[in-house]
Amino acid sequence: ITIIAHRPVPDGYKLSGNCAEDLGRQQRVRPQLHISTEGAIISASCTCEAMQRNGMSKGVCAHVLALRSAHLARLEHERGA
Repeated sequence: ITIIAHRPVPDGYKLSGNCAEDLGRQQRVRPQLHISTEGAIISASCTCEAMQRNGMSKGVCAHVLALRSAHLARLEHERGA
């Protein structure tokens, strides 16, 4: 996952990313995420098949979770620097 945009907002962050849809495939997807300062997902979307088909009715996709993890790791790195 690559974080493309990382924008602070009053209640947390808005993020967008880019990653491979599945390992070994060339197709890329674009997860987007609004996350609270505590790390909770406020809203999310992704261009992958699962999120297009189900929305968030079955939870978020792996791409959104990867974006959240990358964001939390980035914050941890920034705090330690």
